[in-house]
Amino acid sequence: MKTGRLPSLKANIIALGALQGANYLIPLISLPYLARVLGPEGFGKVAFIQIVMQYLIIFTDYGFFFFFVKDLSIERYSKERTSQIFMSTWCAQWLLFLAVVSMLALVVCFTPSLQDDFVYFAAGTSIVFGAVLFPLWLFNGLERFKEVALLQIVVRLLMLIPLFLFVTDSDDIAEAILVTGFTSVISGLLGVWWIQKHEVVSFVCPEFK
Repeated sequence: MKTGRLPSLKANIIALGALQGANYLIPLISLPYLARVLGPEGFGKVAFIQIVMQYLIIFTDYGFFFFFVKDLSIERYSKERTSQIFMSTWCAQWLLFLAVVSMLALVVCFTPSLQDDFVYFAAGTSIVFGAVLFPLWLFNGLERFKEVALLQIVVRLLMLIPLFLFVTDSDDIAEAILVTGFTSVISGLLGVWWIQKHEVVSFVCPEFK
């Protein structure tokens, strides 16, 4: 497993601090802009969709973060055990993703007050997709906080560019949601790329049980 030497505690603290700082600073740029461009109604719809997606992310997490970070930390020097834990957990998350997205589609389709916003909910599922795609709990279990911070900070900063380019008036609600979703998806793709590059795990299909 080509993960190299584990980062020091100091490096992990600095990385987490930088990520937390970015989580506060970047919204200070994006949120005032969205509020001004979209107006109260449009901004409210974006916020509502994002809140709903955060609830779906909680369902797809299913407590994996709390349980398997410890297991991964213990087994991180065994590629076989790390692969088993990762693949079984990741596949379970994808099954939960399909379940919650299907339920969301049914609820929206059969709720008259939500039907007009179907496109916004469909765009919002990209946020959940990206969250499942990026196995944050794997990076935490392997103590790779620096990589997490670097990937997420760079992507979030770069995604401010399409935000300013494509969200320019009150009708660009779907575009605003998609920018958030694509930020999550790109972070996830880069995370998977890092996992493959460093051969952290073997991508093998686990048993259904």
